[in-house]
Amino acid sequence: MSKILLSSVLTPVNERSKIIIENLDGLPDNDVLAFSFVHKSGIAGSDIRKKTFDHQEVTVCLTNNASSDLIISSMALSDDELWHIKSIKKDDKIQSTYPLVITPSGHVYITVEFTAAKIEQRIKAPWWKYLLKAQNFLAVQSRNFNYQKLRGATCINTNGLLVLKTDSKTEPYRNIHLNGLWQYKVEGDWEPDLQRVVNTLGFGTVIGFKNFDNGLNGDKLVPFSDEVTGSCFTVADQNKSVRVTKIAAYHGCCSVEALDSACYYYPAKNKMFPLFVSMPRTGQMLFPNGYNMGVNSVCFKPDYPFVLKVGKSDMERKRNFQSKIGLRIWKARDLNGSPISNAFILGADHLGAKGTNYDYQDEVLYIENVKIK
Repeated sequence: MSKILLSSVLTPVNERSKIIIENLDGLPDNDVLAFSFVHKSGIAGSDIRKKTFDHQEVTVCLTNNASSDLIISSMALSDDELWHIKSIKKDDKIQSTYPLVITPSGHVYITVEFTAAKIEQRIKAPWWKYLLKAQNFLAVQSRNFNYQKLRGATCINTNGLLVLKTDSKTEPYRNIHLNGLWQYKVEGDWEPDLQRVVNTLGFGTVIGFKNFDNGLNGDKLVPFSDEVTGSCFTVADQNKSVRVTKIAAYHGCCSVEALDSACYYYPAKNKMFPLFVSMPRTGQMLFPNGYNMGVNSVCFKPDYPFVLKVGKSDMERKRNFQSKIGLRIWKARDLNGSPISNAFILGADHLGAKGTNYDYQDEVLYIENVKIK
């Protein structure tokens, strides 16, 4: 795919778009695709079974929302050295030529891959590796002094565009935003902080800290943030299901711990309802896969106010280790800072364990159609 001048294709989206874009990852902004890639995806000296998975590929569904054929004459990426169009499918067949004609209400599936080739080439230089290791050293030392360094990171964010050229008169160019999160190594202070994670996913929620919770150690809410408090959720719209999506996981690699499970329960009843359990090698990625057919999103209709529990981390503080905050909850906001109605982001930390570090990105969930009490 050829590079294009992005400034020439920024066309506002019409109120009734001819193209409906559906991000199959389930993010609230369908025009944003989020990817994660780990350079060294295994633990030193480990075998292939201890290498983490990546979220390198994302698929979007394009639907023709008009009464006439939609013609896509070409697609272009902002940078071929970071992104790759892996496949275009129509009627379960691979499409390799243009123009691409979509009949009314017809669908086309586009899979984009985050290759990170430019970054992978850049870090071959020894000084880049030394720089990343120096950043990691500073992160470790900063934690000891309860100081969150303002500059530098062991991860790299990169942004791009997939631009569709169509025959629509109101929006001849349609942009799909690509957000890549590149990680040098796994676990510990090599992991991305939660603010970086939620921004990559297209949220504007203010977490209030970077690598750890500013020395609060799970005892208090984070000031100057979008964090809220509550011990249970209620359904906002009884005509719709509650939806919970596991949007990220950054914890110990390659073994299933209690932390990998998520469930809900009713406070007055002693019964757990399982939501999902992650696969062993999905502990360092966006959108970790679950055991139930790879699903990381679940819909359900609770009968009463309910509580979420992730591993040993509970919404109800009294049930947690030393009554600490096990699940921090933030209002979900879009990238413009506007609140997303009845939606929250939850971050879990594995309390009372050797690896407890109060970074609250061990498991990250996005919940929709709820109010907090």
